[in-house]
Order: sequence, then C-alpha cells, then structure tokens
Amino acid sequence: MGKKYLLRCSCGQELAVEPAQAGQAIRCSCGQELEVPSLLALRRLPLVPAEPRDGLPTRWGVRHRLISIGSLVIGVALAWLGLLVWTWPEKPHVPEPITWHLPPPEGHKSPLQKTTDQLTLLESYWAWQSLPRQLDLLSDAPMSQYKQQVASATNWLIVGIVIALLGFVCLTSAWLVPGQRTGRLRAGSPGKSA
Repeated sequence: MGKKYLLRCSCGQELAVEPAQAGQAIRCSCGQELEVPSLLALRRLPLVPAEPRDGLPTRWGVRHRLISIGSLVIGVALAWLGLLVWTWPEKPHVPEPITWHLPPPEGHKSPLQKTTDQLTLLESYWAWQSLPRQLDLLSDAPMSQYKQQVASATNWLIVGIVIALLGFVCLTSAWLVPGQRTGRLRAGSPGKSA
C-alpha cells in the first residue's frame, strides 16, 4: 500500500490523498473544493499514520514470548527424555547356575557338564583349576554397574521432567498475562476523504 498524505481543509478537517491524485481537485465533506498539490509539494505534507491491522498485535508482547519460550523448553525436554529412554541401560544377563566343563571320564569322548552342586571332590578340584575363567560369571560387578547406570539415568530423567514442567508452567502462565490491545481508527474519523 502506497503512502498517503494529509491535506488540511480550511474547515479544519484533514483529507487523506495519494500521490496519484497530485494536481487533481477533491471535495471536502464541508463542500469546499481543494486542489491536491504537485508531487514535490505533496512530499512536504504530513503522512497519514499507519493503521494497525484489525485484531492483530503490531509487535510481540509478553504473552508471545512466554508461549515461545515455554514451547521451546518443552520441546528440548521431550527430546532429552526421548534420548534417555532410547539409551536406557540394559540389564546384564544373569547366568544360570554355572555349568562346569570337566575332562571326560575314561571311555567317553565328550566332557562332563555339571553344576556346582553335582560335583564330586575330584571334579571340584578340576573346577577349581578352571576358576579364573569363571570369575566373571561369579562376580557381582556387572549387576552393581547396572544399578549405578540406572540410578544415573533416573536422576537425568527427573531433571528432564522438571525442565518440561517449567516449560509447561511458562506456557500456561502466558494465558494469565493480559493481551495486548491495538488501537483502531473509527470509521467516521476525520482522516478519510469523502
């Protein structure tokens, strides 16, 4: 939309004129005929103030900022929580009762496989010889490491939930802030030509 200038009538009323009307004659609502000056002289007249759009705020207010910040914080928190759930620690495989592989008895080709409760005294000695290979299975280290990982992941999950709640509070508080009011020109105001 082009610029409009205010042309004052002798009755005190101001008429809005466009550059395309330069050199033409217009009539005021009081009945007097006015001549619109040339383009050069028209530029010396005051400009018509810009009309704000009906119902739309002209700039961002506090409400818009709170909605933007709250939405951004909730989005980041949800992405963080999704990443935590995606990378949640897996429970280590807890072995069944340990199966010992013992040398085959005379006349057999395959080794014996027995649990600890089934071993004889001699078989226990052979099992003790192979004990260094079985220490990882007997150790509680994988389960304690898993518990530490779950505790750490739970703490970060709580942090993510608290951040998401802060974003939600920010978003809902935007509705408590009064809306920005825009000024509207009345239809019968003296800035419009008849």
